[in-house]
Amino acid sequence: FLITAMSGYVFIPWLRKLKYGQTINEIGPTWHQSKQGTPTMGGIMFIAGIILSIGFGVDANVLTAERIKEEFRKGKTIDGAITQGYSNAFSSILDGNATNIIVAIVLIAAFGTPDSFLTRIFNLIPFMSASVTGSIYSFGITLITGVIFNFIMGVTASRLMLMSVSQFSFLRKPWLYGGKKDND
Repeated sequence: FLITAMSGYVFIPWLRKLKYGQTINEIGPTWHQSKQGTPTMGGIMFIAGIILSIGFGVDANVLTAERIKEEFRKGKTIDGAITQGYSNAFSSILDGNATNIIVAIVLIAAFGTPDSFLTRIFNLIPFMSASVTGSIYSFGITLITGVIFNFIMGVTASRLMLMSVSQFSFLRKPWLYGGKKDND
């Protein structure tokens, strides 16, 4: 979550259209807040992108946890269940994230700034001309950034963390990872 929020906070101002000679600090609040303190549509879409990105991160972890439980039911050891569980969950996670990235690219292209390359291509299609710039564009940028970071963290970092934690002797109990509880 923090990586997604920080990436949106850092990247969105740079992706907004700046006039020549204008600095990032001169364009105002980074999450599109009006002068009265009420979030504008761009700010709401930015927050929605973060929330949806968090949902994809949770989805990746739930898929992996269920695959690990399936491996315990097959009688695997802790290390074997974690390794095979992550391997089995990878294709589902990749498929969901790839689909989401494609949708985010379409949103960025269809609703981006009129002078961008992708928007010019999409304007050739009659029903895909850009009608809203900014709000949906910031949603797409936030979504694609969050999904990429969540994919990296959900596939690599969480696997490394779980494999490391499972090496401690007091945590080498299958029931902590979804297996059966021993009655010792």
